[in-house]
Amino acid sequence: MAETGWTLGSTATTNGGADFAWSNAVNVQTDNTSYAEATSGGREESDRLKVVDFAFGTDPTGTIDGIEARIRWKSEGAAFAQTNVRLIKGGTVTGSNKSTGATIPSSNQTVDFGSPADLWGLTWTPADVTASSFGVAFQAEDEDRGSDYIRVEAIWINVSYTPSPSGPSGEDLARGMFANVPI
Repeated sequence: MAETGWTLGSTATTNGGADFAWSNAVNVQTDNTSYAEATSGGREESDRLKVVDFAFGTDPTGTIDGIEARIRWKSEGAAFAQTNVRLIKGGTVTGSNKSTGATIPSSNQTVDFGSPADLWGLTWTPADVTASSFGVAFQAEDEDRGSDYIRVEAIWINVSYTPSPSGPSGEDLARGMFANVPI
């Protein structure tokens, strides 16, 4: 099995419609102690923080075996809980919710979701995970509905895959270069 390596997304956005919004969403595109931040202001659930467009150093080929998402975050004020961690396929938030509902601590914590063998309840092709519309979405809930902050520093993805088998090309076979090699 091969991996793409942990990669930051190059486009971060937030949708509207939930109780409170994210500011500075683009800060999750780097790992440098700059944060995307959401202030609950006594409201319950954050908008979705979405990160897409992962330019992997090595693009996956063959069979996609699993996908992992990594989020570094902290909360300030009262407790926030993670409520929704899902993948984005073809621009749509979909698949299994990998949130554990755990409380986000007041100091930086890095948490991994999924595994090298977890497809999040979906089927994937190399084209799906290299598309600019592939990514991860995250939401949190302010458990006491106070005026509290949640900060996300960075969001990464790592894709595990089994490369396509390599062998002689049709052109090599046509020229007889592998005449004595069993196929």
